[in-house]
Amino acid sequence: MVQNRISFGGLASGLDTNAIIDALMEVQRRPIFTQEVRCEDTLQKKQALQAVGSSFSTLLGSMGALKLASTFTSQCTSVLAQGDDANRILATADGNAALGSFDVEVSQIATATTARSATPVGQAINSAVPLDQAGFIDGFAAGTFTINSTEFTIPAATNTTIDSASAIGAGVDRVALLNAAGLAIAPVGGDFQINGVTITFDETVDTLNDVITRINQSAANVTATFDSATDIFTLTADATGPGLMTLADTTGNFLEAVELVDGVGTKIGTEVDGTDLISLDDVLVMINLSGAGVIATIENDAAVRPNILRIADDPGIARRMFKLARGATAATFWP
Repeated sequence: MVQNRISFGGLASGLDTNAIIDALMEVQRRPIFTQEVRCEDTLQKKQALQAVGSSFSTLLGSMGALKLASTFTSQCTSVLAQGDDANRILATADGNAALGSFDVEVSQIATATTARSATPVGQAINSAVPLDQAGFIDGFAAGTFTINSTEFTIPAATNTTIDSASAIGAGVDRVALLNAAGLAIAPVGGDFQINGVTITFDETVDTLNDVITRINQSAANVTATFDSATDIFTLTADATGPGLMTLADTTGNFLEAVELVDGVGTKIGTEVDGTDLISLDDVLVMINLSGAGVIATIENDAAVRPNILRIADDPGIARRMFKLARGATAATFWP
């Protein structure tokens, strides 16, 4: 076991041996202290050199931009705004921007994205009538359009038609004289009326084609056709939409011979009413019930005329306004 030494400095000699020993040890430690100081100086120099190297690296990177033509041809901008305007204005410039300063006055803060037609699309749009009669400048055509990827179709209008009640003969010859054309009911020359317009024929002079041409060139506003494959005679109204045709044999029996009326003048042909284009109101209902996530309404223009179609998201979401379609067969509304 090692026992601690008990020291009594200067007890016998009167000398402070502890101080002498400490001084001698300090002398021995002086070279070590000197080296520690030198080491600390060297470390500080190293750190200083590293800082200089980092600065040179940054300088070198900045100088690299001096080799680019864009550095000398580009322009920079800055915005000096007061208050909240600093968050509303952003300025950028390219190499062609003119030097100078500009003042921007915020006259109105936008609350929603909107787009509307530059000019009215009609004097006034009647949303309750067929689209082709609603007052569009360039008319209206059926077709499809999409909103938020939902496709909508505006069906085409159709014309009223009336077909023979049955085949008017077996293998009717449309270029033979009517009395020899093979009609099941022998034609008797005279007059007949379509929509109040009188047309005359002679079974010994005219062919079925002759009578068809005469009908089509008349003011009856119908088009006559004959299907040689089915031996069916057809009258088609020139105008689209519903509307009954008035038919009457007067002094002849042509309409009876082509089986559109019977012997007493009663209409027996197969008549199909035409259809109009749907109305703008119908389109709005179709859009609003589609689940496309928008609401369609009609708004007045500056002249208080109802001719702006507004397509808007749910309340509180940015609105979008679009020009009503103008004669296109298809249109797309972007969200």
